[in-house]
Amino acid sequence: MYFKTSLSLIIAFILCAGISTGNINAEEYSQDELKNISFNVTALFRAYRKTISSNKEAIHKPKKYFENVEGRLGIMHKNAKQHYRVMTKKSLKEDGIEGKIVKDLQKAVDKIIRLAASGKLGLAWKGKNDYVKKWDGKLLPARFAAYVAEEFNKKSKEGVKIKLTTSKQLLVNENNAPDEWESKIIEDKLISSKSYTGKPIGEDQGKSYRYILPEFYAPSCIKCHGTNEGQDGLKIHPSKLKRKIGDFAGAITIFLDKTKLKK
Repeated sequence: MYFKTSLSLIIAFILCAGISTGNINAEEYSQDELKNISFNVTALFRAYRKTISSNKEAIHKPKKYFENVEGRLGIMHKNAKQHYRVMTKKSLKEDGIEGKIVKDLQKAVDKIIRLAASGKLGLAWKGKNDYVKKWDGKLLPARFAAYVAEEFNKKSKEGVKIKLTTSKQLLVNENNAPDEWESKIIEDKLISSKSYTGKPIGEDQGKSYRYILPEFYAPSCIKCHGTNEGQDGLKIHPSKLKRKIGDFAGAITIFLDKTKLKK
């Protein structure tokens, strides 16, 4: 009787103290830490995309370029780390929870590039706008990034999701349509706001943390996405919204599931 009573008291104490067996040593990340994780993930994601956007041969003849796939992947990983260092002014963190996320992203890149090398990636446009079919067979940077994000999201076990999105006025790939939170941020604060500072936006939502990094049209983007004479923007995008260098183009968003992202 005494043993049963003591055991009951111990269990009650553990539950009241919030240290049940389900969350012993489960220390949550601070807001600054969540922001830094999101920033680092987006930076590495952009770094890998840059390895494609800066390589015309990889874009236009992916199967041929990646014929020596393991060698090319080695170069990609090396270059991505260099791009990351330039973007962030620091070396890539490859231990702890961030190290696990890095490995998941690298595995996603490996999978997509191997599929591209084998000709099995699927580089034919399947969206509603037939004009975009003119880029069939090409490993466009946005196409590469979308595939990597999809693969990463399927396999990652750390509670992290990556997404490419944009305003509904600029949407090309329907799979990248913004959700309610993304759409409100984009329309209210990014696409036409004169007070926007250019910084990423993060928001704690209780059990999750949302983060959005806006991107803007660079000279390399504008031939396809601009709306001046000789540019393809009006044929690609669903609206006639005028776009020029420096205007909002799209965003990378990060979703962190705080119930899975534990130290």
